[in-house]
Amino acid sequence: MDRKESNAGVDGGRIVIALGAVILLVALFLDWYGGERGFGDGITAWTAFELIDLLLAVLAVAAIAAALEPMARSGTRLPDTLGGICGPAALLLVVVSIVNPPPVVQGLDIELKVGAWLALAGAAIMCAGALLALNRVSLVVTPRERKTDVRATEAETRPLSQRQNP
Repeated sequence: MDRKESNAGVDGGRIVIALGAVILLVALFLDWYGGERGFGDGITAWTAFELIDLLLAVLAVAAIAAALEPMARSGTRLPDTLGGICGPAALLLVVVSIVNPPPVVQGLDIELKVGAWLALAGAAIMCAGALLALNRVSLVVTPRERKTDVRATEAETRPLSQRQNP
C-alpha cells in the first residue's frame, strides 16, 4: 500500500455536518415553545408541527448517513451533494418555523425555548460543514515518533547538586 493511501484524510466538512445533524435531531425532542398556561412544560417539535418535524428528522438522518457513508464498507453510494443540501434546507425550515410559529401556538403568548435555538444552531453548523465540504477541508492525522532532546533528558536525570543554575 502506498504511503499516500494509508494517510487518507477524514473530510472535516462531513464531520461538522454530522455534528450539526445530531444537534438538530436532539433539538426535535426538546421544548420549542412555552410560556402559555395549559401546555405544562412546553411544546416539542413533535407536538407543534405537522410535517416540518418529520422533514427536519429526515434531513438530519440523511446528513448523518451521508457523513458516515465513506466509512461504511457497503456497496451503496450516496450522492456527494446530499450532506451539503441537507444543511441549508434544514436551516430554511428552522428559520421559517421560528419566524412563523405553527398553528398550534399562533395567537398565544409564547416564547421560544431551548429546542428552537438548538435546532437553529444545529442547522447553522450543518451549513458551516457544507461550506467546509465544498472547499474540501480535510483533517489528516498521521502518527509520528516523538523525538526527545538528549541534553534536556540528561539534565533532568542529574541530581540537584550537579545541575547548573541559569
